[in-house]
Amino acid sequence: MYTVVDLFAGCGGGSMGFWVAGFKPVAAVEIGSMAAAAYEANLGLWPIVRDIRDVSLDDLRAAGVVPGELTLLFGCPPCQSFTVLRRGQDADAEDLRRNELIYEYLRMVRELRPRHIAFENVPGLVGSLGALFPDLL
Repeated sequence: MYTVVDLFAGCGGGSMGFWVAGFKPVAAVEIGSMAAAAYEANLGLWPIVRDIRDVSLDDLRAAGVVPGELTLLFGCPPCQSFTVLRRGQDADAEDLRRNELIYEYLRMVRELRPRHIAFENVPGLVGSLGALFPDLL
């Protein structure tokens, strides 16, 4: 059985797509309780409802995730500050703070050691990442 952990899970659209493709969602992380409730309604799995910065490897182990055995780690960190949909609007302080969540995704990659990773390709991300996060490239 292929397994997936969904970070920044929202209502579960990504997990549903992977489920249809034959993956079993084994854990998810979502900061919003209303989105988490929708995730549970859609997939039958209650996410860890917390800011990902406060989620530990032990939290994921408690949810049944075994480091090194996960098939896929999926994540779509918030992209408000670098999406092309901003159309020239400046990012506010909260948007800029969310930029750091990319590093949380990478922390989870290091800690969970999944066989594969999937990361949302937001238009504008690569150019912005090159300017904002040169160490990632």
